[in-house]
Amino acid sequence: MSDLPLARSGRTALEVATQAAREAGEILRANFYSKQEVRYKGKSNLVTETDILSEQSILNLLNKEFPDHTILSEESRSSSLINGYSWIIDPLDGTNNYVYGIPFFCVNIALVKNDDILIGITYDPMREEFFRAEKKMGAYLNDSVMQVSTKNSLQESLVGFDIGYSDVRGKEIFDIARKLWGQVHCLRVLGSAALGLAYV
Repeated sequence: MSDLPLARSGRTALEVATQAAREAGEILRANFYSKQEVRYKGKSNLVTETDILSEQSILNLLNKEFPDHTILSEESRSSSLINGYSWIIDPLDGTNNYVYGIPFFCVNIALVKNDDILIGITYDPMREEFFRAEKKMGAYLNDSVMQVSTKNSLQESLVGFDIGYSDVRGKEIFDIARKLWGQVHCLRVLGSAALGLAYV
C-alpha cells in the first residue's frame, strides 16, 4: 500500500505528478522548434519563456490538487522551506541544450516529506521516456523495471559528468576528467544532469 498523499481529486501524488510532468513536457516539445526569448540568470545560465510556461503548468496543477503542500521551484522559487509535504520542481533541466536546438532535456518533479524522498520523476518529452521512482517500490523507465549497470570496473565504465555554472568548480571537474581519461571506457558531457542521472 502506498504512503503517498491523496489529491483533492482522489488520485495519488504519483498520478498527479505524472500528469504534471507530461503536460509540462508537451509544452517543452511544442515550443522546441520555436524562437525562444532568453534571459540570463548568470553566466551561461539561461531561462526561457518556455521554462516559465512549463513551470506554471506544473504549479497550477499541484496547487489545485495539493493546496496545503509547499512548493520549491527553480524559476519562481515558490517557497524556500521544505516542511511537511513539499514538491521540488525543475521545469526544464538542460536549458542550454534546449536553446541551442539539442533535443536532450527533461522535466523533473519530486515529492518529499521533511527529509524523506517519496517520489521522483524525470520526463524526457522528445523520446517520451518517463523515469519514475517511488520509495520502497523501485525505479521504472516507462513500464520497465530499471537497475544500475553491473559493470564493476572503471575500465568498463562510461562516465558522465556535468560542468555546472561555476568557473572554479568547472575547472575542478575538468581536472578530474583529465585524470580519468584513459582509465575509463569513455567520458560524456550530456548537458542535462538530471537526465544523465536517470540514465545511470
